[in-house]
Amino acid sequence: MIPAAARRRTARVGITSALVAGAVASLACGTPAWGATGTDLPSTVATRSAPGSIVSDVTWTLPASARSGDSLRLSLPEHPAGVLRDGPVVAHSGVIVGVAALDTDGQLTLVLNDAADDPGNRTGEAIVTTTETTTPGAPESFSFPAAGRLGADDVPGAFHGIADRSLANKYGLWIESEPATVRWTIETPRGPWDVITVADAAPAGQSFDCTAGVSVRSTTRTDPGTGYLIDLERVPDERVSVTCGESELRVDVTAVGDGEIVEVAFDGLVEGGIRDVENTATVTGTRIGAPTVIRHTTLESLVAPRPVPSETTTPPLPTETTPPMPDRLAATGGSPAVATAGVTLAALCALLGAAALGIARRGRHRRSGA
Repeated sequence: MIPAAARRRTARVGITSALVAGAVASLACGTPAWGATGTDLPSTVATRSAPGSIVSDVTWTLPASARSGDSLRLSLPEHPAGVLRDGPVVAHSGVIVGVAALDTDGQLTLVLNDAADDPGNRTGEAIVTTTETTTPGAPESFSFPAAGRLGADDVPGAFHGIADRSLANKYGLWIESEPATVRWTIETPRGPWDVITVADAAPAGQSFDCTAGVSVRSTTRTDPGTGYLIDLERVPDERVSVTCGESELRVDVTAVGDGEIVEVAFDGLVEGGIRDVENTATVTGTRIGAPTVIRHTTLESLVAPRPVPSETTTPPLPTETTPPMPDRLAATGGSPAVATAGVTLAALCALLGAAALGIARRGRHRRSGA
C-alpha cells in the first residue's frame, strides 16, 4: 500500500506536469487576436472596366486570427466615391459572415459576425460593381458690373493695387485729341466661358467713337507684382462679334479658355472737354455647368455550388440458371425417374452402413471392458 505522503507527492508532480504542458501548448499554438481592428483582408482582386461601370472580382480568406467583431479592410482604389452601406458578405458556405461598407476613398471595411468563427465559413468570393450615371450640366450665367471712373487730373501709370481677376475691371485714360477722348479698357473675369459679353451704354454727355475701332485681346498671364495683364494677343475674328453705335457697345467672345482673360478697349467722346467722368459696363459670362456624376456601388457574394454526385448504374446481379435435364441419359439410356431412384437408393445404403459400423464399435468396447 502506498503511504499517504507518497500519494501527495505523486499528485503534486501530476498537477505540475499538467500546468507545464498547458503553458507549452499555449506558447506553441499562440493566443488568438480577439477584436482586432484595421487588419487587411487577404484577397485576390481582378478588376475590369466598361463604359459607365467598374467591376472587381474579390476572392477572400479570413485571417486565422479573425473573430466575430473584428474589422477587416480592403483597398479598392478603382471604386472611389461609390455608395455602399451595410452590404451583406456571404461565405462560400452560403452563410452571412459580416457586413461591408465602402468609403469615398475606395476603402472597403468588413465587420465580422458570429458566423465568421466557424471554420466552414472562412472563405468567399464577391463581385463589387460601381456604376456611373452622368447628368449634363445646366446653362449658367454670371453678371459682373464694371465701373470706370476717371478724374480730370488722372495720368497714366498710377498703380491702384492688384485687380481681383475673378471680377470684371474697368479703367480709363485721357487721350490728347479734340474733342476730349477717353480710352476705356474693360477686363473680363477669368474663364472658362462659353460666351463672355461686354455691354456698355454711353452716359449723358458721352458717346462712343466707333470709327476708331474696338480692340479685343486676351491672355492667361498677369504680372506677379502688379497684376497687370501681360502677353496680350489679338483674339481671332471667328471668336469675336462687335456691335458698335454712338450710345451702345456690345462685344461677344466665344470659347474663352480656362484662365483666359479678355480685354476690350474702345474710345469714348466727352462733351465739354476734360472733366471727371464715370462709365459703368456690364460683363456677362455664360457656360454649361459641370456635369453631375453619381456613382453607385453594389456587392454580390457568390456561393460555391454544392457538388452533385454522379449517377452510377449498378449492374444487375448474375442469376444462376439450372440447365434443363435431358430427356434421356447419355451414358445409360435410362430415364430421369430411374436416375432419381438410384440416387435415393445410394443414400439409403450409406445410412445403413453407418448404423452397422456404429453397432460393431459398441460391441468391441464391451469386450474390452469385460
